[in-house]
Amino acid sequence: MSEHQHDINATPLWLHFQTVINWVNTYFTKYRKEMKGIDWGRLYNEHKADVLDPVSLEERIKELMIDDEVTSKKGI
Repeated sequence: MSEHQHDINATPLWLHFQTVINWVNTYFTKYRKEMKGIDWGRLYNEHKADVLDPVSLEERIKELMIDDEVTSKKGI
């Protein structure tokens, strides 16, 4: 944020924020409390070019959420 403090306006930053939010809403269709605090910007930058299937992604997340061996649900 500090590198943008002297920008004339926040339009590019706002557009990037909206792009990240739209990406999250497209692929992670069900909100879970564990999603709060995730570095979505980093995940977007790393996976924005990946071809993801929201349905199979949700199924895999459900499997991992009920798995007793997964100790950190936030890491799913």
